[in-house]
Amino acid sequence: MLGRIIVNIALALALGGAGGYLLAQDALFLPAKVHPTAGTLFAGWSLWSLAVTLFALAGFAALAARDWWAVRRRHAPLPTRLSRLMRYALTLLLAASSLALAFATAEDFQAPPDTVQPLPVRGVVT
Repeated sequence: MLGRIIVNIALALALGGAGGYLLAQDALFLPAKVHPTAGTLFAGWSLWSLAVTLFALAGFAALAARDWWAVRRRHAPLPTRLSRLMRYALTLLLAASSLALAFATAEDFQAPPDTVQPLPVRGVVT
C-alpha cells in the first residue's frame, strides 16, 4: 500500500510540474503523425485549458494518495464512499471538460506549401 501512495504522490508532482511548465510557455505544437509540419497549435486559452487539465489530474492523484494514506494509518476517518466517488468524479469531469475545451480552441496548423519538404522514404535514395 505504501507503493501506491508513493506512485500517486510522484504522479501528482509530475503532472503539476507539467502543468506549470505549460503555463510558462507561449505555445505548444503537437505535430501530426502523417506530416510533421502539420499539427495542432495550443496557444492562449487552449494552452491554459491544457494546463488546467494537468492540474486536475494532479489533484486526482493527490486525492487518491490522501485516501490511501488515511486507510493505511487509520487515524482519520474516511468520508463516505459516495462522497469520495463524487469527489473523484468531479475532478475527472473537470479534467475531461478542460481537455475538450483545449482541443476545441486549439488551432489546426499547416505549414505553407512552399516550405513543406517531402518525407524521406526508407531504402530510396534520391
